Parts: sequence; structure tokens; C-alpha cells
Amino acid sequence: MTIFIIVAVVGLALTVLAALVDGIGDALDFAGTGSGIISGASIGGLISGIGFGGWLALTFTDRYWLVAVISGVTGLAVGAAAAGWYQWLKRAQGDEKDLAISGIVGTSGSVRGVSPEDPTSGTVAVTYLGATRIMQFTAPQGLKAGAVVRVTHLLDPETVRVEPLE
Repeated sequence: MTIFIIVAVVGLALTVLAALVDGIGDALDFAGTGSGIISGASIGGLISGIGFGGWLALTFTDRYWLVAVISGVTGLAVGAAAAGWYQWLKRAQGDEKDLAISGIVGTSGSVRGVSPEDPTSGTVAVTYLGATRIMQFTAPQGLKAGAVVRVTHLLDPETVRVEPLE
């Protein structure tokens, strides 16, 4: 019975580790689809299911063939549940291109400050992904503080080109 408990704990640790440390089970994704069917989480679920199923079966019967069947079925069921859970976690992460800074193009903002030497540059406050971001700007014409602008180009991660909104 002790061996089944150890197997269950090791499998559970593998499942949690695969979910918390992104990419640890990606080497096991032979199809390259990220589906989770063959992933660190699903294999950990299979192992822990075999351990928990064997432990549970041994509490009710002494027939080893029945223990083997119950632990195998439980392992497959827990492995399938872990694969489904892993897929859900992957979908919940969202797409990386949705989080790229290039998505700031087209958003509007307001000029916070203008450079005294060059009124076509300064700082602008732009709301992106729900948070205000202060960035440097360049503009084709001089702007004043408080002007409402739209981002037309991303020049680098901290600098944008803007144009005034009429």
C-alpha cells in the first residue's frame, strides 16, 4: 500500500510542477500542438491516478488483478482530467500577440508634457491593456500639453509617433 501512496504523491507533484513551471512538459508534446494530451501534466495525472487508484483498491480487496484494473482505470481518468485542465490553463493564458506592445498603435492618449526646445516631442499618456503608460512621442507638428492624440507608429518600446485628433 505504501508504494501506491508514494507513486500517487510523485505523480501529483509532477502534475503541479508541469502546471506551475510553464514548458517543463513541452518536450513530451510530440505532436507540437500544445493540446495537453501527452504533456507533463497528463503524465503526472496518469501516475498519480495509478497510485491513488491502487491505494483505494487495496483498501477494499486483496485481489491483485482487480487492484491492477482499478488503478489503471483511475490512472487513465485522472490523466484525462489533467490533460483537460492543462488545455484550459493554456487557453486561459491568452495569445502572446494580443499582449505585444505593437497593439498600442491606434490607441488615443493625451500629451503630458512638451519639450521646450522642440514642440514636436515630449511625453504622452496612453492607456494600453487597461493601464496608463507614459511614453515619449514625436509628432509631425508642434503640440501643446493636454492635446488629445492618436498613436500612429511604434518607434521603439518607449517611443511612439502621434498625430493630433481634431
